Amino acid sequence: MTLPVWLDSGFILTALGMVGGCGSYMLIFFLKSRCHTVQCGCIRCERTPLEPSDMHRVNIASAPAQDYTVEEID
Repeated sequence: MTLPVWLDSGFILTALGMVGGCGSYMLIFFLKSRCHTVQCGCIRCERTPLEPSDMHRVNIASAPAQDYTVEEID
């Protein structure tokens, strides 16, 4: 079975990027939501949101890169 001409690596990379972007948008929406129950399709989250007075303490940032050292083995 041969694949269609339009189904090349560029298309697959673009499709994966779009799926990842939509997924991260949904996760950010869930984090910033003030609802107790958040449901989107088959994903459901029941939680206790932060109080408005505690919102200034929240910092959503990526984890820092770890420093790996390579040791020489004799």
